[in-house]
Amino acid sequence: MRSMHERMIVVALVASLGTACGSEPAEGTPSAGTTTGAGSSSSTPDSSGGPASSSGEAEPTTEIVPGVGIGDLTIGARGDALADLAGEPDSSLRFGNLVLLTFENEGLEVLLVAPIGEELTATAKVLSIAALSSDIAFSGPALPGEEREDVLMRSGTPSESVGDADFYEAGWSVVYRASGKAKSVTVFTPYTIAIEPPPMTPIGG
Repeated sequence: MRSMHERMIVVALVASLGTACGSEPAEGTPSAGTTTGAGSSSSTPDSSGGPASSSGEAEPTTEIVPGVGIGDLTIGARGDALADLAGEPDSSLRFGNLVLLTFENEGLEVLLVAPIGEELTATAKVLSIAALSSDIAFSGPALPGEEREDVLMRSGTPSESVGDADFYEAGWSVVYRASGKAKSVTVFTPYTIAIEPPPMTPIGG
């Protein structure tokens, strides 16, 4: 069971993804297809609502998997693996031992954490991954740009809500705009809501 302290850190940080960080791609910026690692590609959806190749066959999408990752990027992956999969980030925001990286062509934001007291290096670990762009061909329980009522109809009532964000214990969340459309869809480690605090244990024991 994830501790209340860890859960609230994730809740606070995930709720801020794509909002306070200002990492949303600029309006009108064209989005070419993206590749998040070998074998996991996506392209701009056609007018039928799904990506299609020149041959008329559907192109593979970048899958959003709750509690696991997005495409080939997975929760817990090392920083050096992230660099190999996604390349250099377009922007970064550092706070404490956390860093938020934006990959515009991938339509992704990745939050990493390093050991306390150490610089963020290749050994940093991925804490959460957010899908931001409705122009990228994502698939999953919710998609950027999707209406909240459609997400709720398909996925049910969220485990909890904080502001404009809905959280699901399976390891995913959605931040909504005032219009009700999904601004970002984030995956992180699954958690369990504990009504009662865990029993206290002696220090060092």
